[in-house]
Amino acid sequence: MENFKTANGVELNLELISEKHRGVYGVYVIINNENKKCYVGQTNDLFVRHRHHISSLNGEYHNNPYLQKSWIKYGRDVFKFYVVETISDLSRLNEVELFYIKRFESRINTF
Repeated sequence: MENFKTANGVELNLELISEKHRGVYGVYVIINNENKKCYVGQTNDLFVRHRHHISSLNGEYHNNPYLQKSWIKYGRDVFKFYVVETISDLSRLNEVELFYIKRFESRINTF
């Protein structure tokens, strides 16, 4: 677990995404530790989604051009991928993702 302070001062204890999250539904955050900007997302497999992000970012074809530009500018080493919350009730996935988008002050068109 690692401590992270959001842009609005909220302190969170977050776990890095790992193999143990394979097949686990949840909300995740990608944090640029250089500028503290965040990308929040949801998935039905935290580990596979993490690997997909890395693959597309390394290949320079990520679907979020702001995240892609940041990855190229700052380099892979400043980014961390964390589990924010695991979800068992799939009907809550959108609601939980939106909650954390607001909590992390994540924006679609910035990174």
